[in-house]
Amino acid sequence: IMQRRLTSSIQAITRSLERRREWLKPLLKLPELIRSDAGYQAISSMDEEEFEDLPESERWEIEKKREQLTTARNISDVKAEIEQLNGLIEDAKKVRAQEIESKLVKLRDEILAQLEGRKLLIFTEHKDTLWYLVEKLQAWRYQVNFIHGDMSLDARIEAERIFREQTQVLVATEAAGEGINLQFCSLMVNYDIPWNPNRLEQRMGRIHRYGQQHEVFIWNLVSQDTREGQILDRLFEKLGRMQVELGTDRVFDVIGEIIPGTSLSSLLKEAIFGQRQMEEIEAQIAQVDLQQTRRTLERLFMSALATRHIDYTDLQVKSYQAEENRLMPEYVEDFTLRGLKRFGGKYTPLKVGYRLDSVPFELRQVGEDYGFKRRYGPVHRDYRLVTFDKQVAHKQPEYEFIAPGHPLLEALNETIVRELRQSTGPFAVFHDPEGGRRGALWFVTGEVRDGLGRVAGQRVFALLQGLDGTVQALNPAVLWDLEPALAQTVPAEIAKLIRERRFIEDYLVGEVLLPYREEIARRREHDAQIKERYGLRSLDYLIQESNQKLLEYDRRTVAGEKMELAIRNERRVLEQLEGRRRELQREILLERNLTIEEPQIIGVAAVAQLRSERATELPQEPTGRSMRDEEIEAVGMKIASAYEEAQGWRVEDVSQERHGGFDLRSMRFREDGSLAGIRYIEVKARARSGEIRISANEWKKARHFGEDYWLYVVTGAGTAAPELTRIHNPAARFVEGQDIYTTGFRIPEDNWRNQGEQQQ
Repeated sequence: IMQRRLTSSIQAITRSLERRREWLKPLLKLPELIRSDAGYQAISSMDEEEFEDLPESERWEIEKKREQLTTARNISDVKAEIEQLNGLIEDAKKVRAQEIESKLVKLRDEILAQLEGRKLLIFTEHKDTLWYLVEKLQAWRYQVNFIHGDMSLDARIEAERIFREQTQVLVATEAAGEGINLQFCSLMVNYDIPWNPNRLEQRMGRIHRYGQQHEVFIWNLVSQDTREGQILDRLFEKLGRMQVELGTDRVFDVIGEIIPGTSLSSLLKEAIFGQRQMEEIEAQIAQVDLQQTRRTLERLFMSALATRHIDYTDLQVKSYQAEENRLMPEYVEDFTLRGLKRFGGKYTPLKVGYRLDSVPFELRQVGEDYGFKRRYGPVHRDYRLVTFDKQVAHKQPEYEFIAPGHPLLEALNETIVRELRQSTGPFAVFHDPEGGRRGALWFVTGEVRDGLGRVAGQRVFALLQGLDGTVQALNPAVLWDLEPALAQTVPAEIAKLIRERRFIEDYLVGEVLLPYREEIARRREHDAQIKERYGLRSLDYLIQESNQKLLEYDRRTVAGEKMELAIRNERRVLEQLEGRRRELQREILLERNLTIEEPQIIGVAAVAQLRSERATELPQEPTGRSMRDEEIEAVGMKIASAYEEAQGWRVEDVSQERHGGFDLRSMRFREDGSLAGIRYIEVKARARSGEIRISANEWKKARHFGEDYWLYVVTGAGTAAPELTRIHNPAARFVEGQDIYTTGFRIPEDNWRNQGEQQQ
């Protein structure tokens, strides 16, 4: 009944014994409550693996009930058990007072000495042990706080914040393994080892994950003078040797996969209850085969598939393209700061990032909603240090990283959307500073789902419906290049386009969403073939392997060995594998079945001609010939592309693609085909010469890509002798104008010529 407590700390054992004694004492007066056979059988017969998979709160409740189980039949039995408990409690207190518990000594004398400004996370199985460790750490003069399963979500989030900003050590139960970001921590101790290897891996994953900037150290504390400790010590020793020989620490991810014939929890249970000799269990661990483990790792992590079927050059290019299309932090930064200012918030720019001095009440009120708080967390009154740059947040953990999903940004989104829904106008009015766009600019969410009901693809599309009836797909970021026209009257022809929205809805389905569905279908078909070829084949191999094990166990049974437990466990494994194969087949079939959801129009902008638009145009220049703007731009693109190709770079015209902000993507490759460099080039062409204008979106891309961004200015595009001036990293060379958030800024000719290098 007490099997889990017997493997924990002296403090946990002591408190468990004391609670049990307190529960038994009233039975001396109420003998009719001494035992309930039904409850005894239900709790004591629970499978340990089933118990380990339960949420923390349910495990604690069952442990509480286990403490109250007794085999006593009468008052004499109860008295005898209380007397025995008195002796055990006294012995436990004496041991605890000596502070000779090996794990506690290891923690105090060796691990804590390595803090040196870093943060330490200590995991334990039991709340009793948590309180004991908190008490000891405070007595040793460490700053410490805690997280356990009885705490509300708000309290856990607050504990995480305190750990990040104030304390050195966090003591936690499994509750810290769910929904809490602890990536700023790089030291971890498993004070108790869970019997379920998956939970051990989940703990490690709280800090040992993508984006971690420091080398991670994890200590698994095991008392070697216990049955549990002996098994775990042998197992970790074996895994340590395999880690060196295989050259990977992933062996610790597959503890439950590589022990022949049983599971880790079964081994521990058999050892503690004396069902098997320790020598027999150690021999079974010794049977773990190096090559078999290698094959297990390859199956589980599909390393063979990765090395054979991934085009790494293509992967590099796709990673750059993903970076081009993602929501850049510059957008988030501008939106957040303008939104805070709109609602009366205050912030102070710092050398790195910002200090948010005052968060408006409207935003904090949104954060008080329970559903919002459970999903994102609370919104605070102020934030000491924030950044919109992921690299800054990784290198300086004291900074809070604001990105989609952060409670402040999500509260700002909700507040703005709610306010706009209550506004009287049906749409917003903008104008194009460059004068090239007029009409209705539709923003639509398109979604494709598979047969499992899951979202296979979701994208925001921007469509400009012109006055002549044509429809042009644009990058949604085009909105950054338009200027709000708050007092502008909407021309009747644009208002008519917006009212007659049926046309754009039909166009969306036939010309936008069907091609989008085909794009996703091609990707899904590729993935399905990989799953069929390698996922099903891998499961077939495991099923065959499991059947072979059962045949071997049958042979050993005939030879006189006791294999009942191993056979029972392996049959359960086989059933699970066969079920996984059936489920994977069904999943592959349904993932190929794609349907288009009804498009949702999320907004429309009237792009009108500003009455005073002439005043905003660039100075007119005499060209000496009659050329349209499109022809001038085409000359500029041709000159810029020819220069890149002459330098050995491969050029793509991406001026019409979704990312916006630059016209050419230029790449250089090494002899082995790998990507050696990339340039994002914005081309500005002038018929003769003059100042140039950078749009807000182009400026954001320049800030984001930095050293990889170039501004190519082609002058004399309307003459027989055009010239190219190249400006590297313009965001580092030009001072941002005050109106960059809305209209961009202009660069006089003297300025851009002084910062560029001229090419003939």
